Amino acid sequence: QVACLQEKADFPCVDACPCFDAHRVQDWPQDGRVSEDVINQYSSLQPNPLRMEEVLAMKDSQATAKMLRQEIPVRLANRIAHLTHLDMMENCPALLCARARLVRSFKEVLGAAEMSIEDFADVV
Repeated sequence: QVACLQEKADFPCVDACPCFDAHRVQDWPQDGRVSEDVINQYSSLQPNPLRMEEVLAMKDSQATAKMLRQEIPVRLANRIAHLTHLDMMENCPALLCARARLVRSFKEVLGAAEMSIEDFADVV
C-alpha cells in the first residue's frame, strides 16, 4: 500500500496509513511539512464563491490559471484548518492521513505558483 508520506499516493488509506507505523507526526520528514504559519495565513482568507460552470466558462487560460493559483491554496488551507480543529484528530489515523495528504497537496500547489500553465495543470 502506498502511504501519504510517500512520493505517489494513488489510492486512499483504508483503515490506517502505513506511514504512521514508521513515523510519529512530529518526526515526519521536513520535506513533507509546511509551516503552520503559512497554512494559517492562507486559512485566514475566505475562498471566493465560485461555481464550476464559471470556471469552465473562462476563456482566457492565463486568467484562469491566475485565479486557480490564488484560490486552490486558500481552499486547501481551509480544509486543513478544519481538520486540525477536530477534537478526535490526534487519535484518528485516517484523519491524520487525510490531513497529511492535504498538506502535501497544499505544498505542491504553492510550489507550482511560478510554473508554466502546463506544468501547473499537471500539479493540479
